[in-house]
Amino acid sequence: HSLLVSQAGETLIFSLALDAGDNTGAPSFDQRGLPRIVDGDNQNGAMADIGAFELPLNRRPDISSQSFTIDENVAVGTLVGRVVASDPDGNLATLAMVSGGRDAFTLNATTGDLFLNTALDFETRTTYAVTVQATDSASLQRNAVVTVTVANVNEAPMVVGSGLDDRTRRDSDAADSVDLRSLFGDPDQVDSLTYSVRTNSNTPLVDAQIVNGHDLAL
Repeated sequence: HSLLVSQAGETLIFSLALDAGDNTGAPSFDQRGLPRIVDGDNQNGAMADIGAFELPLNRRPDISSQSFTIDENVAVGTLVGRVVASDPDGNLATLAMVSGGRDAFTLNATTGDLFLNTALDFETRTTYAVTVQATDSASLQRNAVVTVTVANVNEAPMVVGSGLDDRTRRDSDAADSVDLRSLFGDPDQVDSLTYSVRTNSNTPLVDAQIVNGHDLAL
């Protein structure tokens, strides 16, 4: 066998096929399954005078667009999914991330397993478009985009800043109130918060209650 390289840079492996000058080692049938002609010029001799060749082409790997969904806030190292690629010639060698998510994900070059490399936050970013490159043993390549969608998870409200400071009041002081909207926030940024007084250690002295839906009256 010899090697040729096409204009596309693909390696072609060819063998003498028709009226090859010497039939030793030449298959009896061509790629269509038809009997192979060994005397192309009908001169009752097997000397090659046509120069016909078989060209089994080394084809590029196959990889298509794929998508996965993963919840926000899951642990680093969680498996996102398996990127699937194949090679029509059975020569798939490696997979690699080219762009779009190398900080967020780690790709196993052999298995195609895509792992989480950092914590994901839906409120910060909802999708990642990762370009993955499949390479065969002859260095032929094909790219595809793998889309990772971050799913929103309802998160608990949080205290903003230092929270509510201790306060001192005399009996003669006017009633006081605090707008709780300035003290609490919601990471999901879409939920409406409701407020309630859960405990009061000194009810006779402090009549704490929620008014207007969000003000803490003292």
